[in-house]
Amino acid sequence: MHGLDSQSYTGVHSFVHYIRVLILHLKAIFDMTLNHNLARLRANRSSQEPLPTGSAPYTCSAFFKSHVTEAKQKARRWDHLLSKESYNLQASPLKAASRGHGQTKLISLGTARPAPEYFPWESMILQFLQDASVGQEQHVSTVSMTSAKHETAYDLAVAMNYGYSAGSPQALRFVTEHIELIHRPPYEDWDCSLTCGTTSAIDIAFRIFCNPGDTILTEHYTYSGTMTCAKAQGLHILGIEMDELGLVPNALDQKLQHWDYGKGRKPFVLYMIPTGQNPTATTQSLDRRREIYVIAERHDLYILEDDPYYFLQLGSPRSASESAESNPVQANEEFIKNLPPSYLSLDVSGRVLRMDTASKILAPGLRCGWVTGSVQIIEKFVSYSEIGVLCPSGPSQVMVYKLLDETWGHDGFFNWLRSLSAQYRRRRNNLLDSFKRFLPSQICEWNIPEEGMFLWIKVNIPERQQFRTASSGDSDATRLLAIEDRIYRKAHDNGVLVSKGSWFIADVQTLRDVNFRLTFAAAPSEELDEAVQRFAIAVRSELCPNYQVILNTDLVNHYVKMTALLDLPAEILIQIVSLLCPHCIVISRNLGQCTCQEERRKDGKRFTASDLLRLDLARLSRACRALRDIAQPVLYHSPKPVVGYELLLARTLAKRRDLAHHVKELHLGRWSVYEKDVTPELQDLFNGIIVQVGVPPSLLGETSNEWPKDWFLNGAENKNPYVGFIPDITKGSDASEFFNNRVRVVDALMVTLVSNVEHIHLLPLSVPSFPFCAPGSLPRLTDLTFQVSNQGEGSSIDCVKGILDAAPALERIRGLGINGMSTAVTHPNLKSLDLNNSALGATHLQAIMNGFPKLEVFGYEVDTHIDVGSPDERDAIPREIGEALLIRKDTLKDVDLDLARSSMYRHNSRLSPEDAMPSLNEMEMLEELAIDREAIFVTRDMMPEALWVQIDEDGIGNMVEGGEVDNEIDEMLQALMDPDDRRRKKDLIVDFLPPSIRSFKLYDRHGKLFPDLIKLATETPEKFPNLKKVRFWGFNEDQRMALRGSFRRAGVKCFHGGYL
Repeated sequence: MHGLDSQSYTGVHSFVHYIRVLILHLKAIFDMTLNHNLARLRANRSSQEPLPTGSAPYTCSAFFKSHVTEAKQKARRWDHLLSKESYNLQASPLKAASRGHGQTKLISLGTARPAPEYFPWESMILQFLQDASVGQEQHVSTVSMTSAKHETAYDLAVAMNYGYSAGSPQALRFVTEHIELIHRPPYEDWDCSLTCGTTSAIDIAFRIFCNPGDTILTEHYTYSGTMTCAKAQGLHILGIEMDELGLVPNALDQKLQHWDYGKGRKPFVLYMIPTGQNPTATTQSLDRRREIYVIAERHDLYILEDDPYYFLQLGSPRSASESAESNPVQANEEFIKNLPPSYLSLDVSGRVLRMDTASKILAPGLRCGWVTGSVQIIEKFVSYSEIGVLCPSGPSQVMVYKLLDETWGHDGFFNWLRSLSAQYRRRRNNLLDSFKRFLPSQICEWNIPEEGMFLWIKVNIPERQQFRTASSGDSDATRLLAIEDRIYRKAHDNGVLVSKGSWFIADVQTLRDVNFRLTFAAAPSEELDEAVQRFAIAVRSELCPNYQVILNTDLVNHYVKMTALLDLPAEILIQIVSLLCPHCIVISRNLGQCTCQEERRKDGKRFTASDLLRLDLARLSRACRALRDIAQPVLYHSPKPVVGYELLLARTLAKRRDLAHHVKELHLGRWSVYEKDVTPELQDLFNGIIVQVGVPPSLLGETSNEWPKDWFLNGAENKNPYVGFIPDITKGSDASEFFNNRVRVVDALMVTLVSNVEHIHLLPLSVPSFPFCAPGSLPRLTDLTFQVSNQGEGSSIDCVKGILDAAPALERIRGLGINGMSTAVTHPNLKSLDLNNSALGATHLQAIMNGFPKLEVFGYEVDTHIDVGSPDERDAIPREIGEALLIRKDTLKDVDLDLARSSMYRHNSRLSPEDAMPSLNEMEMLEELAIDREAIFVTRDMMPEALWVQIDEDGIGNMVEGGEVDNEIDEMLQALMDPDDRRRKKDLIVDFLPPSIRSFKLYDRHGKLFPDLIKLATETPEKFPNLKKVRFWGFNEDQRMALRGSFRRAGVKCFHGGYL
């Protein structure tokens, strides 16, 4: 195994050079418009020597590159990565001898090239689209061009003969200029070579670097042709994990750091399709590409960048068509600006071989493309071409030259690419619309690609479906492959061809999902809708066995057999009824108000979608016993009785434990008890549950070992039909305080019955308590929502401590009217806490942060109508809130603080500058932050009157609380009164935010921190590279326009208004 050569960079040197070149590269892009660049290329052409002539003339990119590249550093040498074959490969002496060595007239008796007069073609007439537009059925403007023998521009006799392997000078010049326009490789000695298409280029690239038995790295799903080529050369393929942005850098780094050398040589070739990836259609972001390139530098990887879909920019589904811009030059500049940065443009050491092709943007039959890399690698590439494909087709090169160079030019080529992207965007949108109409959303999921020509569909297979026809010994991958094959064959039988996801994975035994690749590029536009419908039928017929349809084309003679509902098998009925589950539907789709005009609630309001589903299930339950047994368990997934029937729900859950086990979502709260429903039978039923779960000693206290057995009947003498509270039963004991509210007791008992509940709503409660829940008795509970009924007093989180102790998997709590929490409340797994209309003191906030060690999301909205629960506590001031947040600096990712301005004045209190929130720049994980300006910037109107500075005629403050002040304090206070004062630094927000921030929201009345936000926008690329979105409130129109412009220049989306 070869060692690194003497030119290998150290990590520090490489990184510094990378940053320096990147800055110069970006500056060049923004400083020069497309017109300037094209003018520079024209000037460069005029100063060049005439193009080489004769048969197979030697040419290279150095003949055509501008002088800008001469100031850059040279690429590394890659001898240590070359395969044994390519290391020993030398250029063909016969081909080298035919180059002419600069002689103007050389009579060739050495190479067996036929004489041009014996070629049967004298000329070619080519007709091109003149305006570089596509998809226009009318008024198509064309131009005819002729290529003839012995013409000056491109001699057809030369094109028909053997050519030079790197391509003709005419075609290579255009490609070199194109690379310089778009990618600007940041090193000097880069070169280009034409290819016979990407498949041929991949084959040669593998031969340059790999020996049989080597392992190459690819994305987990990758182009099947690449895998076939690699396997044919005896190479192993290791797929790296992917996400929505493509290859995952950390997964790549881990594979390389922990490489098992027992499997052979450590991989050093990384093949990727970074834009519009085939087959998944993912596109790597700039940050993702930088991360991967840094890993490549660290592990000395050579990158093969296969980018055939680079120029197919689809944008979002709402992007407007670009076929009729009034200013094509400006549109082209915008098009180029929106192209993702290539690995070639980031390559500072020459470790990238970029492969482009005409197949996806002109025509695949041309079999023409180009590669770009360091001179050393391109020379090897040309040498392999000389003993293989030799050169791209001469007529193809003539067609490319006549079209791109003589007819369109670079600006016309960009017009074509824009127009082509717009046409594909329409096709993609049509296919997406068909997906929404025909594909079952509960089974199929897909992302919207913004580049390329594919849509990647994931088919979610229910576990029961995997075992439907599988053998007991089959692996998961085998079962999934069988399902995938059945869907594929059914789609084929229906008349539509799709691509299996397993075709794009190296080791099918690692298959974990069923996926299909669909393209919107091949079929006629008018047939896309029909094709999706046929594929949807195949999916439904496999995963929904009772699904029957009629195709709207040639299958109209098929009839659907009608079957009585009760004649269907029980498992089919269960599937049908399950689709009506209100819990699942609301969770997955978040359905809003129903627009149905047929039925309304008693109060005149419309039923929600969830309510309508419950009504349907209830009607099915009442239809007959068979349907009742099927519908009732689904109905009880989310029981929500109308007013006055809550007690009936409690009785049902107590008597029907089989139904109680089906409850996934439970609504509890203050409800009505009708006197007619208070019976000794229910008293005995509930007491039996209490005996079963046991009354905790902490509830009975030291003075009493009894609890009131008649707590439910005791209030029966109250003639008010809405009996909620009953008199004390056992005065002086904790039991009396708990059992004096029968609703509270019944709610606490109901929680013990629903062991499989996932979400509990306590809306609203008056001092709730749940003493009966045993630790761990609610293993599936993940969400808790509770609200206290007395908004003037509030309630502590301690009131639901029993539920927290019973729910080890609890992840989210949303509370309303919360005014405290003690250190006794803890939970090891809680991730989200959202407290609205609440009031907390400093010790409460500290208890929250210490009690929930995995807290990631924290929301806090102050309510001035609620008092803090502890008598010796006051509202936490911003400084105390910030200090509490810093306790969880290693876990908090999302913080949303709505500290209403009125809360700053509670009990006539004011804030001093020292009371502002401390900097959160130490937060390690914080990605999203929403906050009020008053929390971080204390202004004069927020301070006590005694601290106001008296300003004399010279503007110098001279009194604070009746005493003299030094100039430093005076400067600070004056700056607070005037945020635009030049003496105040405008970096308050820059110093406040952590580097990890991705989204920042600020409510700033009157825009006092406008200059600080401008400073934030200026320093975002350097100090906050992850910042992607900001939203503000309280600025005037001029400030909003300035903020939008500043943040957009920094690459940050900027919004104003909306919900905080």
